[in-house]
Amino acid sequence: MIPGNTEKLTILISALEARYRALDAIRDRGQGVSVWSLGLLLGAAGWIVQSGKIFPVDQTAVICAGVLAAWIVLRFVFLADLRRGFIAQQQVTATIEERLGLYAEGRFGPGTGPVFPEVWRAAGGKGGRGRYFQSTYAMLDVGLVMFLAAALSRSDWVRAWVTQGLKIAGL
Repeated sequence: MIPGNTEKLTILISALEARYRALDAIRDRGQGVSVWSLGLLLGAAGWIVQSGKIFPVDQTAVICAGVLAAWIVLRFVFLADLRRGFIAQQQVTATIEERLGLYAEGRFGPGTGPVFPEVWRAAGGKGGRGRYFQSTYAMLDVGLVMFLAAALSRSDWVRAWVTQGLKIAGL
């Protein structure tokens, strides 16, 4: 049985609504993880600096390795998987929007422009201009760099190495 035009329209609209919800859920999940991670990394960096403690090289190495391992999993596994799902959802969404005529001139009467801008049709593809995940990655990367800088600045090994370097340079 082939569905009629009304049924096809209902199916497409329902599918589009589901894609919009999925995109929102993925955005929320990515933002939540990156904001919490940034907060934890900056909080830990602040604590390390404020504590005034000098950490032995073995403790510094373990702490930095643990944070680096967590960063690798978050960035290259968890967020990368979210990004792949996000791109797939965007591509399906653009296809449904296309089928509904939302990029077509005059779809809602003579002289009316498209409902959505043409650039949205490329969402999830090579021509897409969305940078959501680049900014998400940047937040996580900034947190990592700040944490490592704080942890290494409080390491006895790094402090000895810098002191030796300054002596050699005559400073």
